[in-house]
Amino acid sequence: MSNFFQLVRNEQTKLYSQLATWIMLGILIVVVLGFAIIMRTADSFIGEYDDATWKQDLQEQSADIAEYDPTAPEIMINNYRIENDMKPEGTTAWEFLYQGNFMTSVLSLLTIIVAGGIIANEYRWVPLSSC
Repeated sequence: MSNFFQLVRNEQTKLYSQLATWIMLGILIVVVLGFAIIMRTADSFIGEYDDATWKQDLQEQSADIAEYDPTAPEIMINNYRIENDMKPEGTTAWEFLYQGNFMTSVLSLLTIIVAGGIIANEYRWVPLSSC
């Protein structure tokens, strides 16, 4: 079993020694931070719900959503909040993760690129004179 961990450590060492890995990590960080900044600024434009009328606002929002998609999950979320007297509080960490599900495709793309690079480097021919 320790041989497996040595192999994994060796692959990680090779992976982190490449410039492309650090560039892709930087791209991923920029995408996540950019999305967080956009969500934060969009949340300030949306505004907060008034304590007296937030239930009516959610009902109107659900009615607007139901016009084009009656099966949207936002309708069920709004109904749950109304029934359980839970006022929406803006963007939370869970809301950020829920809204940012597109980032999984970016992460998958970067993972495929790294995996392809690992496989390509395994079969790269290097002359003995350069070692």
